[in-house]
Amino acid sequence: MFLIQFSSAFAAELKLEEISGNQPYFFTDVIAFKNIETSTEDEVRLEIFLKLPYDSIQFLKKKDSFEAKCEIAFTVLDKNGEQLGGHVTQKNIQAKTYRETNSIRNSIIYFYAFDIPSLDEYTIRAAVTDSDSKAECVQRYTLKNKFAGNKKIQISDLVYTDKVAMDSLHEISHFRPSVIRNFDDKLDKYFLYYEIYNNTDENELDVSYLIRAPKTKGAIIDSTFKVIAETGKIKRQVIELPSDSLHLGEYSIELKISNSKARLNYKKPIQIRWRQIPFSISNLTEAIEQLRYIAPNKEYQKIQKADEIEQKELFQEFWKKRDPTDGTALNEIMLEYYRRVEHSNKNFSNVTPGWKTDRGMVYILFGPPSDVEDHSFEANSRPYLVWYYYSLGRKFTFVDFRGFGDYELLEPLSSFDTYFNN
Repeated sequence: MFLIQFSSAFAAELKLEEISGNQPYFFTDVIAFKNIETSTEDEVRLEIFLKLPYDSIQFLKKKDSFEAKCEIAFTVLDKNGEQLGGHVTQKNIQAKTYRETNSIRNSIIYFYAFDIPSLDEYTIRAAVTDSDSKAECVQRYTLKNKFAGNKKIQISDLVYTDKVAMDSLHEISHFRPSVIRNFDDKLDKYFLYYEIYNNTDENELDVSYLIRAPKTKGAIIDSTFKVIAETGKIKRQVIELPSDSLHLGEYSIELKISNSKARLNYKKPIQIRWRQIPFSISNLTEAIEQLRYIAPNKEYQKIQKADEIEQKELFQEFWKKRDPTDGTALNEIMLEYYRRVEHSNKNFSNVTPGWKTDRGMVYILFGPPSDVEDHSFEANSRPYLVWYYYSLGRKFTFVDFRGFGDYELLEPLSSFDTYFNN
């Protein structure tokens, strides 16, 4: 278990700018905190959390166990590219069984903090290098401090956490971040942590928050209460999210804090994800709709017509029946299917989402083609593409009949194609 010691946070906006290399894949979260260990106002404590799944690195057999080695490196730059801090560490990871080495649920969490000047924007570079395979993955983020100025009432950004610890005075003392900003739906509850900074001379604050689903008018969660937040000190708060109230999908939170001297209104979208669902899935309704290429019609209609709770159960049951390694946390077929959906959305979207296009359909069913002939600029014909699948003895021709990049199959897929892939 990994718990964070508290300091005080500024609200910040973290944005992934670039990823180079596919392996070892990892997850990163970065939070900017005011450094309460010093009396200066011009320094922040930048805390970086990195989660590295076992299945992303190479393990080697060592007598009765398995061992992996990697290097983790963090660099913090200002917006002009000047380095503010750097850190490199070597990690040795032990696993008792081969099965552990392939588990997406087994992981290490590494934490490091930088005490650096308070600026409006930072660039953070996180890199992991597999010491044996020499594979390297680099992620580059920008982090903007939105609450660095003087305001009467401030709050930190919301931090996703699945565990909160209280001290003997019933004040929050520790929390554990999810890092990948999702939750295990088997938990009874989870939390959004935030801090209040009261710079007025009134200690009592009125606090209220609403959580809404995008298509509903009423609030799913609605709470109003009072807190005592001493001037110039930190008031640590959590919003409890019961797992039976929020399901996979997008929500918005509206937070209001006020007294007679000042008022703060804060609105932010939040995303609820589940650990056993691929990270590319953010909406269960859409994920179910995307099954239409492989789900038998009767089963597909049953899932679509079910209520929200039953839909989740039927969706998981659908993929469990097709799991090639039943009993493990990773469902390779489901991950690959939605990886293809994501690829289609990124590469074939036009007016229509990429997964709904003919190219998206073929890519999802058959994967990447062995070869592609591009005839987009032929003088005497409409633009067209030919995809070859040599191992299947198949080819598919797509024609842009309207000239807007909307390539359609020249010949529709046969019922055999759908049956074959199901």
